[in-house]
Amino acid sequence: MNKKPFLANSHNKQKFIDLLWSVLEQNGLEVKQSPAVADYDIAISALNVAQTSPVVVVADDTDILVLLLYHFSVHMNTVYMKTSSRIIDIGKMKQELGSVTDHLLFLHSITGCDTTSRPYGIGKMSALIKQKMLEQFSKIFVEEGKDSTEIECAGIKALSILYCCSNDL
Repeated sequence: MNKKPFLANSHNKQKFIDLLWSVLEQNGLEVKQSPAVADYDIAISALNVAQTSPVVVVADDTDILVLLLYHFSVHMNTVYMKTSSRIIDIGKMKQELGSVTDHLLFLHSITGCDTTSRPYGIGKMSALIKQKMLEQFSKIFVEEGKDSTEIECAGIKALSILYCCSNDL
């Protein structure tokens, strides 16, 4: 049977997940099911493991890469991300990117990710090139206690920079 129609049936899909879960646990692997945002849960679970031992995350997902880079700490063990085409040393990449990783969540989300649409004609490279100009707005998005008006204003100003509009907003 073709996998697409098989997995389209929610009963089949759940049975397959249960079977896979059982086999993995029988082989001594810890298995978790994400009730919410899987990318975040995967990244944070991996980084929690990295507190005590090296870890490899197998994924082809930019959102997971961004989360790993943002939350990785130099006090952790080695964290690798294995994609279909390469193996990324998260610690080394974070070190090479430097302070950019402090603003990576904002830059990634404002240029489109799993939960936000990409603005027309604006890509990741556009945001990285203008990263220094966007830093002050990035900080507002990650600070606790900011009200929606401050966040909205920062978002408008950031988009105006990305679209090369005047700063008279």
